[in-house]
Amino acid sequence: MKHLTSMVWIVAFFQILGFIGSSLTKSVYNPLQVLVISLIFGVIFTIVPTELEKLTKKN
Repeated sequence: MKHLTSMVWIVAFFQILGFIGSSLTKSVYNPLQVLVISLIFGVIFTIVPTELEKLTKKN
């Protein structure tokens, strides 16, 4: 459940950053592209550290 909550907040935060960033650079805001990028970073920042911690505890 902790990972799901983190992913929701990461997606929301990246959507806000994507909207503001596209406004500042005067480019087109593409929510699908921002969603994909936020999910990739969300997995990296939430699931990977947990799995690495499990691996280090085994050794």
